[in-house]
Amino acid sequence: MDQRKPPTDKKNRDKSIDITVTQTSGKLGVLMWLNAYLELEGKEPVSENHSAVEAIHQWVETQYSTGREEPISNAEILVQVTIHLKQEAKIGEQT
Repeated sequence: MDQRKPPTDKKNRDKSIDITVTQTSGKLGVLMWLNAYLELEGKEPVSENHSAVEAIHQWVETQYSTGREEPISNAEILVQVTIHLKQEAKIGEQT
């Protein structure tokens, strides 16, 4: 079973955080999404200069430069987090 979950707020874990990543989100939007997720996982936030933020931002930019129009889904960002932030996020591991 896949243990990965999109971000949820602290008051209602079934409700997704309202951070949408699009072509206009920029690096700050990726950082906000990423730190919201890490906070809910009980992990330390990362800085804007973290290599994972840059890598995920570049991935988002590539998506839109090749013609994408719809927002990036939480599931898609989570895949990128799994790839680029394995140590901090420990995605998919049970605690």
